[in-house]
Amino acid sequence: METFIKTVLFCFIAAAAFGFIMSAPLKSISVSSTIATVGYLLYLYINPSSEIAGYFIGTFVITFLGELGARIMKMPATIFIFPGVIPLVPGVGIYNTMTAFVNGDIQSGVSLGFSTCAIAGSMAMAMAVGNMIFIMYSKIKTTNKVEEI
Repeated sequence: METFIKTVLFCFIAAAAFGFIMSAPLKSISVSSTIATVGYLLYLYINPSSEIAGYFIGTFVITFLGELGARIMKMPATIFIFPGVIPLVPGVGIYNTMTAFVNGDIQSGVSLGFSTCAIAGSMAMAMAVGNMIFIMYSKIKTTNKVEEI
């Protein structure tokens, strides 16, 4: 339990630090860090059964909440999404892939590389789907306002 709390706390801190590095407005940093933590918790919950699904759902929730936060706080969505996704980036997979290739273990390198690319692809798809949902919602909302007038 103590390790779990530390992991979640470090996730929050990492997202906040990246928000500072991005020069995000101070009032958005706690929101983006909270969004990152929620997405990371979902990733941790789903990951034991399916790693790629865990990354997809975690990234989708971060994107969805980031778009929602952007509209509520009237700021760009990237301020909320990029710091939120940082804890999920498969950096260890990329490192292990390169290490395997450098050590001459081509078979392991290809396997790890494929897995890492699948994870990155699932994260990209989750961001695209989350963004498209909000674009469609905005168009529907705009269309309904025109009809009301």
